[in-house]
Amino acid sequence: MLRQRCAAEPGRRAFGSTAAAAAAQLGEPSGPPAWADIPSWSLIGTEDHAVPPSLQEQMSTNAGAHISYVKAGHLGLITRPNAVVRVIDQAIRATSG
Repeated sequence: MLRQRCAAEPGRRAFGSTAAAAAAQLGEPSGPPAWADIPSWSLIGTEDHAVPPSLQEQMSTNAGAHISYVKAGHLGLITRPNAVVRVIDQAIRATSG
């Protein structure tokens, strides 16, 4: 379902490199969340049907993230790379001293 929304080549690269997680990973503690100490940014696809944007907003707000929006579905990082670059640029400017 998600792969259909990507151009053929980026979709092949993205989904061709995924692997199933080992069952043992599910029981391993992950440690403290990085967002508790490190500034974070969130790019929310307003047309995401896999993870509702309202849930993404809630999680991003809880993490204290700087939130940006893009008219995109769940794979906005692939389908809207210019929006991703803008958010990365914002993070660089905000954290460079």
